[in-house]
Amino acid sequence: MADLPEEEFVVQEVEVVEEIERAPIYPSVRCAGCGELVMEPRTVKVGDKVLCPACANARFKAVVGRGIAELSRVPYRLKE
Repeated sequence: MADLPEEEFVVQEVEVVEEIERAPIYPSVRCAGCGELVMEPRTVKVGDKVLCPACANARFKAVVGRGIAELSRVPYRLKE
């Protein structure tokens, strides 16, 4: 987009006429497996442990380059 000519863009002032829905904010919980903080509704309870979806080997939705995808593992690894 940085290479497009300025004429390709329309800049206008707008008035917001409806309240914008805000995303809910949930508390973070520490995963008993990896120690990562995870949003409480995304946790998976296995026995008496609270785990992140990756440690619980559960499928989860994540934002990736092509949008929102359902994954079964995290698309990264920690550098040593």
